[in-house]
Amino acid sequence: MPSAWEQGRPIYKRLPIAEEKYQVAPDDPELDPVADWLTLPVDEYLVAIKAAVDNFYADYLDPTTAASENLDWLAQLCGFTGEYWETSWTEAQKRSLITNAFTFIWESKGTRAVLEFLLLTFGIQGKIYLLGEFLAGRNVAGDALGGEPLEYFLLLPLAYLRTSYQWRLAVKFNRLYGPVYVKSTVCYSQFVTGFSIAGDPVFDSSVAF
Repeated sequence: MPSAWEQGRPIYKRLPIAEEKYQVAPDDPELDPVADWLTLPVDEYLVAIKAAVDNFYADYLDPTTAASENLDWLAQLCGFTGEYWETSWTEAQKRSLITNAFTFIWESKGTRAVLEFLLLTFGIQGKIYLLGEFLAGRNVAGDALGGEPLEYFLLLPLAYLRTSYQWRLAVKFNRLYGPVYVKSTVCYSQFVTGFSIAGDPVFDSSVAF
C-alpha cells in the first residue's frame, strides 16, 4: 500500500481508525468527511513543502535546471555581484556564466580565454590582438615583467557605435576580467590611411585572431 506521503495525505492517513470516528477502514474508498475537511489544508501544505525541499537543489542550486526567477539569486552565491551581473541578461547567458563560474571564469580570470568566452557568450563580435602575451608574472618569451610592457587590443566592428550596448559591455568585460598591470585598448578593427575611421591608432589587424 502506498505510504501516507505517496497518497498525498500525510496527516489524514495517520489518524487512528477507532470506531470509524477519525479515519474509515483502509479498504473503504470513502473518506471521513469531518476528518477530511479538517486535515486537507494541512496535508496539501505539507506535501507542497516536502516537494520544495526535495527539489531545492534542482530548483535553486543547479544552474542547468534552476528556475529562471532564481538565477539572479544563485548568481550572487557564485560571486556575480555589483558590476559583474545584470538582471537584464538572457536566461541562457545567466546559466552559462553561473555554470562556468568556479570551474573556469574565476580561476582563469585575467586571461585571454575568459575574455573570448564572454564575447562569445554575449554575441559580441570582437577579436584580441596581442603585443606580447599576458601570463602570470612573465611574458610569452619568459622575460620577467617590468621590461617591455605587455599590451593588447580588443577590436570591435564599426557596426558597434560607442554608445551601443555591445560596445559598453565589451569595455566593461575588458575592465573587469582583463589582466591587471597590462595595457589594453578597446578600439575599432577597420582602418583608413594612418588612422582608424574613428581616429584610433593604426596597427596591422590582419594578424588578429
